[in-house]
Amino acid sequence: MRDIRLKLNSMEKVKKFFDNIVSMKGNYDIEQGRRYIDAKSLLGIFSLDLDRPMTLKIHDDDQYYRIASKFKDLAA
Repeated sequence: MRDIRLKLNSMEKVKKFFDNIVSMKGNYDIEQGRRYIDAKSLLGIFSLDLDRPMTLKIHDDDQYYRIASKFKDLAA
């Protein structure tokens, strides 16, 4: 499993992240503190504190570089 730190502190960033992540195959989770949600759940993303950084958990190591390049402008 690989991790990417993200900062989704605006509606535009959340929309960009969500539109990209739902089109990808595989399982992805977001961790923020003790909270752990499905990254493909828009409601779950909005339940987090968007002003704080979060960690995207990538379960498929083969997808890491592809995802990292898509979300490099969202890195925390």
